[in-house]
Amino acid sequence: MKSISEQVILYLSKHFRKKISLEELARIAGISTFHFHRKFVEENDCTPHAYLENIRMQHARHLMVLFPDLSLTDVAFDCGYSSPGIFSRAFKKFYGVAPSKYIPTEIIVPENIHLEITKPLQIHYLSKKIIAVQKVPLTEKALNHTCQQLIATMSSITAVWGLFLDAPFHVPLDQCRYFMGTESANSDRNTTVLTMPSGYYTTIKVTGGFDQLKEKMIILNEHIKSNGYGINSLTGYEKIDITQKTTAFNYLQSTREIFVKIKRE
Repeated sequence: MKSISEQVILYLSKHFRKKISLEELARIAGISTFHFHRKFVEENDCTPHAYLENIRMQHARHLMVLFPDLSLTDVAFDCGYSSPGIFSRAFKKFYGVAPSKYIPTEIIVPENIHLEITKPLQIHYLSKKIIAVQKVPLTEKALNHTCQQLIATMSSITAVWGLFLDAPFHVPLDQCRYFMGTESANSDRNTTVLTMPSGYYTTIKVTGGFDQLKEKMIILNEHIKSNGYGINSLTGYEKIDITQKTTAFNYLQSTREIFVKIKRE
């Protein structure tokens, strides 16, 4: 049974830059404000406001890791804060240090990765996709089980889609928000749907665990910048081709195509 907060979490993850009221979230959940707040805390061990702050702070850290030259004012506005001062106070409360003093612990470019790339950036235009999704923990067991369920229940599908709302190499796997599903025209309010926006994307293919994904994303980011483009969205999409209907699907052994939305700088 889908939790009362699943649709709300997806909404928060997609619209965290705007001002969101408790009443608005309760309407999305379809219950009263009082009951929504109580159920959300029961299911997530935090208030909706605290969950929203967590999303914004994780996004801020992601921006500061991926784009170290970005001004803190730009980071503040991109995370949904109305001023750099409000952002700075929220950041210090969350991380225990002012954003101007924050030093990311992630290794952005490991020494053993060779970044020389000569081939042109491959760019594809994709039309909007509507995907019926469910939230999935980033564990091998859960990923395999969900993929297999989708394959078994939808025999005509040729691909499963995944959505990373958090980068699995910046955020601990047990805290990553990841959704998986298939293309759908279903607009039923009881179905959690994701819109993959139309636009220009570049892609990479990866097989294996999230360490391999991290290394390939580092290289791809450098490749994107060297061709005069920038990443247009920190939400990542992946397409998992279903070439055969196996009863023992293995996510980590499958070839996944990662789609990154880009823009001309």
